[in-house]
Amino acid sequence: MQIIENVTISRTEYDMLVKRAAKAQELEELNELRETLKGIRSGEIETIPIEVANKILDGENPIRVYRKYRGMTGQELANSIGTKQGYISELERGIKNGTPETLKKIATALNVSVDDLI
Repeated sequence: MQIIENVTISRTEYDMLVKRAAKAQELEELNELRETLKGIRSGEIETIPIEVANKILDGENPIRVYRKYRGMTGQELANSIGTKQGYISELERGIKNGTPETLKKIATALNVSVDDLI
């Protein structure tokens, strides 16, 4: 049998505990933000220009956008992953979706995550 213990505190004490919990959450979020900014400043975390992000948000193919951002031609990307340029073109035009293995190779070649490409 489980024993349940209740504790009664004043409303003032309860409100103070709620505030402290909220403050602790804010401090945790600020520390995470500081770590992210530290990573950006050190170059460990890459940021991309808003123009690149907007192209993807506007519906352009992420493979094409990142390839161009990295300064690669379709042929160079194809060579780097061991495929033909025509296949890269078909992926970029949405004719083909690409296998998970191929998308992983492309993501590695473009230095992005697979999630960034899909």
